Amino acid sequence: MYASTRLKLHHKSSNSNADRFFLVRWYYGYYYFFGYLCVGAEFTYIILYALAHAKEIYVLECALLVFVPGCAMKQVVNVFQLGSACYAVAAHDAKKSKTT
Repeated sequence: MYASTRLKLHHKSSNSNADRFFLVRWYYGYYYFFGYLCVGAEFTYIILYALAHAKEIYVLECALLVFVPGCAMKQVVNVFQLGSACYAVAAHDAKKSKTT
């Protein structure tokens, strides 16, 4: 969010994501990929909480197998979002300091 505000670009726009890592571009560019990762992350946490407080429920364990890959991939995307945002801010600051 800081990078988006600093660069005066919307974080979901194709202009701001043009030079980002391909997973970040896919994350914001493909609605179903975005949805699966977000839903996968949230449902993984809900299912883990339910399994921690209930007896072993086979349906929840099967659902966990469906949602864990989305949760894991979302964490990978989050790391690349952070890295690309840091790089974009640093590049912007370096470019700004050269002009002044």
